[in-house]
Amino acid sequence: MDYADEIYFGLKSVKNQRIWYDYLNVSNIDEAIKIIKLAKDKNKKSYIAANEVYSQREIENTIKTIKTLLSNGLDGIILKDINLASYFKNKTDIILSTTAIVFNASALNFYIRNTGLNRIVIPQHLKPSDAIDIMKIKGIQYEIFYFLDVYCRNVAGACKFHFFDGKIREKSNCKFKVNEENIAMRPPSIYDRAKIIYDYNKMGVKYIKLARDGSTDYKIKIIKEVDIMLSIIKKSSSDKVFIQAIKKYF
Repeated sequence: MDYADEIYFGLKSVKNQRIWYDYLNVSNIDEAIKIIKLAKDKNKKSYIAANEVYSQREIENTIKTIKTLLSNGLDGIILKDINLASYFKNKTDIILSTTAIVFNASALNFYIRNTGLNRIVIPQHLKPSDAIDIMKIKGIQYEIFYFLDVYCRNVAGACKFHFFDGKIREKSNCKFKVNEENIAMRPPSIYDRAKIIYDYNKMGVKYIKLARDGSTDYKIKIIKEVDIMLSIIKKSSSDKVFIQAIKKYF
C-alpha cells in the first residue's frame, strides 16, 4: 500500500462488476473494515466498488453495508446506479464507474446533476480525441485505467460476458465464442495504449487506476511500471520521444 495513493475493493455481499470472482472481492465486512483502517493508518483513501444496478432489495442491503463502512472511515463509492448515488449524494466522495459508459458531455452532465460525483473513470474505449468535450467540464476529476495492465476487449458496463452463468473460465469470461467465432474486439498495441495514457495525462487526467487482478507482488510490479511511465512522460518533449523511450522498457 506504500506504493499507492488510494485503494479500492469489492465486497462479496455487494454486487459489483467482478462479483463472480471470489479472489477479486473481500469476503466479509470485517475484512473490509480492516482494509479501511489500514488505509487510514497509511494516510491513504479507500473506496468500495459498488458499480452495478441494484434492485430495491439489493439497494437496501447495499446502502446498509456502505453506511457501516463509511462509519468506519471509508472515503467513498465507485458506482453507476443513480438510485444508490441519490442516497449518498453530498455525503461522501462519489466516483462514477467506467461501467456507466459515459461517451459524451451530455451524459456526464446528466450524471453530475443526479449523482454529485467528484470524479469519473473514463471508459476504456473512449479515445483522448473523443474525450475533449467531456474534459472541458470543470469541477470534477478524471481517471483512466492503466491500459498496459488491462484493456477490456468489450465495453465494460454493456458487455455481458462476465454474467453468462457465473462460471469462471480461464482469466475471464471474455473467451466466449458465438458460432465458434471469437467476437471480442482486438485491443490496440501496447504502444498505442501507452500513447493513450500519454495523451490523457497531457489533457489533465490525474489518476491512473489498476484493475483488481493479480497478486500483491504483481500489483507492486505494475505500480512501479506506472511510476516509470509517468517519469518518462515528464521528461519527454513530444509523443514521439515518449514512445521511443517506452519501447526501451516494454
